[in-house]
Amino acid sequence: MCFYNIYHNLIPTPDSIWVELIIIIIGALIGGLLGFISAYFILKIQFTKTRNLEIKRKYEENEDKLQYFKLLLKGVVEHVEKRFVELDEYIENQQKYIYEPELFKFSVNNDLERIKSLDVIGLFESYRQFYKPKNINWIKDYKKLNASLDFIEMALKELLRIYEVNTIECVSILKDVKYLVEHTADRISIINTENAKILKENRFNDIAYSEINKYLSIYMKLIKENANLTHMNEEFLNPLNKLMVTKLSNEPFSTEISILTKKARTKLNDIKVDMEKTILELKKVPSITMESISLIKSYCE
Repeated sequence: MCFYNIYHNLIPTPDSIWVELIIIIIGALIGGLLGFISAYFILKIQFTKTRNLEIKRKYEENEDKLQYFKLLLKGVVEHVEKRFVELDEYIENQQKYIYEPELFKFSVNNDLERIKSLDVIGLFESYRQFYKPKNINWIKDYKKLNASLDFIEMALKELLRIYEVNTIECVSILKDVKYLVEHTADRISIINTENAKILKENRFNDIAYSEINKYLSIYMKLIKENANLTHMNEEFLNPLNKLMVTKLSNEPFSTEISILTKKARTKLNDIKVDMEKTILELKKVPSITMESISLIKSYCE
């Protein structure tokens, strides 16, 4: 009896084999399930961590984009304000010497072009990320900001257009004036040379010869001093014209010289009118851009 019990315990029966097999299978299933659950949570934690890092990276990238955008905007504002200071200086000098087209020295800045080259969609997403949570009108404000940039670009182009168109026209007229002034001086010089041959020693007693000789000396003095056309008009053309229609009105050459001086002075007046018109047009540009500049400044603060 004792030997049978020992034999029964040592040698498994078919029933005990299945029980053990089931236990092993259940244990394997439980172990596999626990392993799967563990792996799942590990992967989820890793995925969450990676996703958070990606969100953080994207946030910082968008923040950098906006900071760079603001930096470019500040550059645009500084450039425009500098350009307007240069414009004031140009207008002040041009008004002093209204007959002489002044050179408008344009400062160079490419920040507007850099803004135009930015990734439009990426910049919009960056703006949305930072301003949508705190501003219900963020889309309207973003459109206004871009509209202000467009308006400033247009204003700067208009500034250059006004200057170039009017200056080119005035320079063309200026060439005609200089020719007429030189031609007038040449003609009175020839007239006096011919009179000197006729009058000889008596030429110094002749009013026409003496007066013309005086204005020839004035002309040569102005040329030597490199005088501008304002002085040329005030000291040579205008008084010479008056001389031809008063004291020397009966001289055979008075009509010719009077016509030459009048032509020169008419063209000078054309330059003056064009310059005054140009100055008025240029003065309008800063005033119409102030609202756009203020809007951009408020965004950069």
